[in-house]
Amino acid sequence: MIEDTLRSYVGFSVEVVTPLDLVKGTLLAVTSSTIVVQTPGDDYGPPKNVNVLLPVISYVRVLTDGGV
Repeated sequence: MIEDTLRSYVGFSVEVVTPLDLVKGTLLAVTSSTIVVQTPGDDYGPPKNVNVLLPVISYVRVLTDGGV
C-alpha cells in the first residue's frame, strides 16, 4: 500500500501535490488515511503541521533525507 512506502520516508523533505494545493515540508507521520507534513513557518509564525488525506494526493516528491 502507498502508506507503507510513505512511512519509509518519514523525516524526509517532501512536496505533496493535490488537485488544489502544493504542500512542502518534512513528512512527520503516515496513517492509513492521512499524512502529516510540517511546513516551515512564515516570517511571523512557527512551523505548522498540515494533514493531507491520502485519497486526494496526486503525487509525492521526496526531495532529501531530512529537513527543508
